[in-house]
Amino acid sequence: MWIMLQSGYGSSWNTISSYSDQLNRLVQATVGHVSLVAALVFGCIGNQIFKSKPLGASVFLAGWVIAMFVICHAGQKIRDESLSVTDAIYFSDWHRGTVEQKKDIAFMMFRSQKAIFFDALPFGSLNYPLFMMQQTCEIAIR
Repeated sequence: MWIMLQSGYGSSWNTISSYSDQLNRLVQATVGHVSLVAALVFGCIGNQIFKSKPLGASVFLAGWVIAMFVICHAGQKIRDESLSVTDAIYFSDWHRGTVEQKKDIAFMMFRSQKAIFFDALPFGSLNYPLFMMQQTCEIAIR
């Protein structure tokens, strides 16, 4: 972390923050609606498992579940990693910096306390609780 501050990365923290906001909007527009569709598909496939072709529907359901888990895992990982930045900054040698670098560090610590997350409208954000909510809905629909 100290090397990053010496090479001027502290002043580009605003750029990193704006990139995370842009990425969230992109995910919301492209992947966010998949969470709604997946919940509906889980229920329909669950119904098909009991009424017609259990083996084929089970394989199809497994594919959807794995795909949603990967998407939710990525969202959870981004959230966890963004929150761990504060600890990494705090335990670095920040006290050896100049006054300007210390101001940048204070801003970075303040900004990194707000998690970066991916929106999954209308359910919230892509993370493990969303995945568990979808699985609960799938079981309830059956």
